[in-house]
Amino acid sequence: MTDIHDILGQQIRVVISDGRIIEGELSCIDKDLNLILASSLEYHGIKEENAELNFQLSNPFSRSIGLAMIPGNHIVKVIVQSKS
Repeated sequence: MTDIHDILGQQIRVVISDGRIIEGELSCIDKDLNLILASSLEYHGIKEENAELNFQLSNPFSRSIGLAMIPGNHIVKVIVQSKS
């Protein structure tokens, strides 16, 4: 099992309760499991079971949102992107 502090600074994807997927660099986490992601992209219209697939940056269902705070109570799934 990976400690949450081991993935600070890594690219992650977070599936949130309204179906959106936020992808970015994990910058911060607090005791309530709220996440701060830097250089974030938001995807919508992608099914949760496809969240681990590689998306195109030019995906028509995406937008750049920069710095994002995701409340812990809205997190459904966190996917750590493998290092290349």
